[in-house]
Amino acid sequence: MRHALDAIVLLSDGIRGHLHQSRGVAHWLSGAAGIPVFEMEVPRFSGGRRLWILKVAPHFFAWRRTPEARRKSACAWLHLADRFVGGELFPVEFVEAVRRRLQEGGGEEVSPALPPPAGRPAKRVLFLSAGSAAAPFCLALARSCESFFPGAEGVACTLMTPSGLGTAPFDAAIVPEHDLSGTPTRADAHGNISKGKNGPFRCVTLGAPNAIVPENLKTASEELLRRFPPSVPESPRWGILLGGDDGNYRVSASWVRDTLGAVFERARRENATLYVTTSRRTSPEAENALTQLAETYASAISMLLLASKDSWNPVPGMLGAVQRVFCTEDSVSMVSEAATAGHRVVLLRVERRRNLAAAGKELCNRLARVGVCASPSGPARFDAFFRRMEERGLLVVFPSERAFREAFWRSGAVETPLPAPSLRASSSLAEKEPCPLQRRGLGFNEARRAAAELLAYLAERKPDPS
Repeated sequence: MRHALDAIVLLSDGIRGHLHQSRGVAHWLSGAAGIPVFEMEVPRFSGGRRLWILKVAPHFFAWRRTPEARRKSACAWLHLADRFVGGELFPVEFVEAVRRRLQEGGGEEVSPALPPPAGRPAKRVLFLSAGSAAAPFCLALARSCESFFPGAEGVACTLMTPSGLGTAPFDAAIVPEHDLSGTPTRADAHGNISKGKNGPFRCVTLGAPNAIVPENLKTASEELLRRFPPSVPESPRWGILLGGDDGNYRVSASWVRDTLGAVFERARRENATLYVTTSRRTSPEAENALTQLAETYASAISMLLLASKDSWNPVPGMLGAVQRVFCTEDSVSMVSEAATAGHRVVLLRVERRRNLAAAGKELCNRLARVGVCASPSGPARFDAFFRRMEERGLLVVFPSERAFREAFWRSGAVETPLPAPSLRASSSLAEKEPCPLQRRGLGFNEARRAAAELLAYLAERKPDPS
């Protein structure tokens, strides 16, 4: 893989969820052949500047026909962004560090050393980003790569579908199935789509790629248990990942008292130890209700970490330390992380938004079902993802109705062993032996799969003719 890629530049918009996705893919790309990763945060804009610089202006360089025209237009856009920043857009030290690495040689040399394939540039840099704010910078830097790094080819890869630009101008796109612009299909989720002779390579993932690496969870779990030791050392440990409000879902105080109250009561009956954390989207009302509930079940709770009061991220440690994971449906990222760590996730259904916007999304869903609208909207997109996870044995749904909860516990659904791991599309990556508790997690790792297929594509890719 030495000549498929020489360096990775990861561009971050400062959003933790986006950064975790990019780091997850970059980790497996880097691990394949010791490819160096350089991480940089892009400038942030607001108001009219954000609309013009990130949404409108990028279209002037995204669709140029020739490589030279794209390079000149991309440089002009970067100069425009630099003027609005009012300072140095990209630190000189950062550019010099990447340049030195390319001169010294990035990645491991194959033995015996081989020249680059015919038509392959001497050096190739992958620019990787997630989210709409970082996407224009990713594309512009890839198109103007030779201006920064003479003789090097830039490749632009986006994670998710950037609003405004979409995925078409990029060289490659890693897109969760629920984030596709058209109606998700089963065929899409099992392979890659290349549109046109020189069109973008697209890898469709089930759920969100993430930075959960099974072999690192043991260390994270040891730190968690050192900071928050279980009250009863031999007791089963349960983890609860609580999300919050967004445009589709709502986690209310009454929901916390009802649903989490039922989980807490069951934990007390089974002498389980609870590790609970919230997200930045959890409302103060929900956190207050959770705090009051925790006081009632204090003997069963070893950790209650509120994201509004503590910036430490306990999720990797929780996923490595607990035997059962509960996660609210508002976060595909948290569900994906738990499944990547080797857990069968217990999905907690929450309340749905009831407003004009929600009514519009439901209308779109009805039109999609009859073929009038191309894509489902709102919670319906995520419901399809959860169904796929259920089909693969990676998820079970906790009943919303109290009458069915006892039957759920008696069914033993969360105790059923996971299916045997599948190592499909991972043989091209150098993998370390995971810790025994997380061995079964090898069956679901979309960041690793996407990295393997992206490297395979890049190994065959020919640069644009000048």
